[in-house]
Amino acid sequence: VAISPEGIMAEELIGKIIIGEQLYLGNETNSFKIDVDIDPSTGKKSYGMFVYSKDTTNPDISHLRVFLGIDKNDRPQLLFFDRGVMNMADFHNPSSQAYKDALRVFLGVDNNNVTKFELYSGELSDGTNELIMSSAGMFSCYQVNDRDSFDYTHSFKSYFYVPDTLDKTFESRIIVYLDNFRAYS
Repeated sequence: VAISPEGIMAEELIGKIIIGEQLYLGNETNSFKIDVDIDPSTGKKSYGMFVYSKDTTNPDISHLRVFLGIDKNDRPQLLFFDRGVMNMADFHNPSSQAYKDALRVFLGVDNNNVTKFELYSGELSDGTNELIMSSAGMFSCYQVNDRDSFDYTHSFKSYFYVPDTLDKTFESRIIVYLDNFRAYS
């Protein structure tokens, strides 16, 4: 029986158009699906493509890694999560700490109906996830490339500018390469 009250039971459907309100597409492991996800607290729906990865310690658990679609507030979004969001309730609650810690890339419309692109650092040494690039630019004060010859009697000095508007402490990285000293006579 190909068509019954339970639905259409067929290995393949061939046609030029499929029209329907609810359509599920995915693979056999549910690591990729185009589907609807319902926020259990509000009943609002997110429509889109969901990509999951298996937990390395427990293969029965999946983590949301990529979302491309329309969120529960009818805003288009592309989201990438590092390690993934384990609880879909956190996916529906962007203010949750699990969502904030996992988010790496946001491209879409925010709560104020502004189109934004944001790139997050990942976990820093203190466990936080910092915004490093946005539509406003890259959060890097200054890059210094400097070189000079110096020894124990002649010090090396390098000057860099820190803007007085800096109101937050960021991590910085100092990379020093030492080369042989060359004298002229």
